[in-house]
Amino acid sequence: MGGSSGGGGGTGTQNVNTTVTQTNIPEEFYPYLQKQMQMADALLQQDYIPYEGERTAAYTPEQQAAFQGITSIAQRSLPGVTGICWQSDSRGLFAYSWNVCRRLCSNKG
Repeated sequence: MGGSSGGGGGTGTQNVNTTVTQTNIPEEFYPYLQKQMQMADALLQQDYIPYEGERTAAYTPEQQAAFQGITSIAQRSLPGVTGICWQSDSRGLFAYSWNVCRRLCSNKG
């Protein structure tokens, strides 16, 4: 009953065991590792050449037709499908809530 509560710093000791394992690379691998390190160093000395080509392919005519077909189906009034609208652009087809859709449509004008 007379003990203290709380998280104060105690005076107890804590034993910690640490194990260090050292492994040496077998000498017969040295020539191969040296060659790899030289190749890596040569690559690091080269200037960075950024990729300047297209990063993504354009949509094919078939993909564009598929987007259009999905858009025309999605714009129909379908029973049980309420509360969303569909918008398409160069990136594809997206479904939005009606509130988001109203904002998107009002910003187009």
